[in-house]
Amino acid sequence: MAFFLRNKQKSNYRVSLVLHQHEVALVIEKGQADNVQVVVNDSEAYTGGSDDWLAAFARIRQRYARLPLKQAQVHVVLGSDYYQAVAIDRPNVAADELAASLRWSLRDLVSLAPQQMVVDYYELPYQPLSSNKVVAVVADRQLLMSVIAAVADADMLLHSVGIFEHAVAALFLDQEQPLLLFTHSAPQQLLCQIIYQGKLTFSRQLRAPVDCQRLSAEEIELGALDALSIELQRSMDYVESQLKLAPVQQILVMVSCPQQALLVDKLHQLIGVATRYWSYPASVDELAAGDYSDVAGLGGMRQLREMLRVEA
Repeated sequence: MAFFLRNKQKSNYRVSLVLHQHEVALVIEKGQADNVQVVVNDSEAYTGGSDDWLAAFARIRQRYARLPLKQAQVHVVLGSDYYQAVAIDRPNVAADELAASLRWSLRDLVSLAPQQMVVDYYELPYQPLSSNKVVAVVADRQLLMSVIAAVADADMLLHSVGIFEHAVAALFLDQEQPLLLFTHSAPQQLLCQIIYQGKLTFSRQLRAPVDCQRLSAEEIELGALDALSIELQRSMDYVESQLKLAPVQQILVMVSCPQQALLVDKLHQLIGVATRYWSYPASVDELAAGDYSDVAGLGGMRQLREMLRVEA
């Protein structure tokens, strides 16, 4: 799903720009087809309101002003604080009228007034029997207008705008076996997703029951992961019982923890499913953040590359 999909490719460089509440992240890639290389994987913090991201974007652009990014295609990923996703019964209207009709259905379900909304939607590939829902995605019109202006001012081309959960899922387009992953979508929030045959099948935001980045070995042994394992098990149970899909075969951890080996071993014991840490792709090489704070930027780049391939 993308709010915009307009421009044709004109540069050997591609840009994935992620807007988090207090951070702008930038991934820049060059090359074509199977010969691609990430040349920038960086971020810039900011404080204050949503408009302050513009100053952070200007600073990080200046840092890499030496790169020939004129006319580079840009895919923007909205962090979880900058959009709202709501599962809603599919309106009984024609497909080309659906997004517009959702605006009025959503007015009591989201924090934006209808005139402030930009609305799109996506459909999950599997639903419970007798269910006919779409996932409506709502973003602030003013924010999106500032994104359009900022990319244009940088002399780059806005290709598309997407959302955090789709960017992360895009890293697993080639995955055939059912897997569950979890990563931080915000400092105190986890995104739990299940991928089935390369498709996002289940996505859930939950308040992090434990801060994995601060866990000690003793805390893990004393049951600090119990609440997290219960939440992950519930997600897997839903996919099996309600969607009638095959059991998850693997759990991928995409959060930083000083006790990595112990964390995956304990989750394996608690849930009974093979568990491991996600490995960064070779194209990122030494530029990887290492703490998985960059997964949305890398996934956004994978999305952009795939969209351009389809359009070619």
